[in-house]
Amino acid sequence: IMSSQCQIESCTRRAAAHCYCCKKGVCAKHFAEHDQHIKDTVHPLVDKMNILAEKLAKIEVTHLSEQPLQDLERWKNDCYALIEDVYSRKQVEIALTIQTNAELFEEYKSKQEKKLEQIRAEVEQLIQEEDATFSETEKIKAGLEQIETHLNELQTQFVSVKTRLPDKQLVTVTADLALKLSQLNISYNNGNNQEKGFGCAAFGTCATPGGQLAGPAFAASTGLGSSPMIVTNPFVYDPSKSIASGTPK
Repeated sequence: IMSSQCQIESCTRRAAAHCYCCKKGVCAKHFAEHDQHIKDTVHPLVDKMNILAEKLAKIEVTHLSEQPLQDLERWKNDCYALIEDVYSRKQVEIALTIQTNAELFEEYKSKQEKKLEQIRAEVEQLIQEEDATFSETEKIKAGLEQIETHLNELQTQFVSVKTRLPDKQLVTVTADLALKLSQLNISYNNGNNQEKGFGCAAFGTCATPGGQLAGPAFAASTGLGSSPMIVTNPFVYDPSKSIASGTPK
């Protein structure tokens, strides 16, 4: 029920109409002001529409690779920088590890040298006496092999570096927007089929193929069978050209 007085603050005029913008009963003056305000907002909308139309006209599918390629290049540079940083840090860490364990290294090396000298003395004795047995030579072989094994361990395991190569799945390429557009297209078409005549019924009139105006009765009787207006979705998803995996199927 419309108030008998204009509901705009400090206004004492009688209400003349209900404003659906502010949902209040307003006088003729304020109604005219509200109406003009709505009209004034149309022009900026037209300007924005023209800007968007110009952007849409200029954009090409080939342009869509620019941003992802820039992202990929930036990722590559970041990875290179990270690798260089880790490489430098680990060089220092290796040097410090060797320095810290230098005494242990000398002790280990000295033990192997003593074992080798002991075996050398045994071999020289066998040569002088010329009385070597099979078991004695096998014992000497085993001793030399043990020293060789320890030497290899000393060279390869005293300080070791464990590395991991980047996985091929470290970077993934998807077309999330293409999937969203395909779902939007399906949803739009389903809604369009279930609500035939919506455009004409909502606005009261529509254009027939002959250019004449028809009211809701025309829409109700013919539906979209006469196709007074054809609306298409330009973002039709073609599964055969999917780029979800980064390459055409």
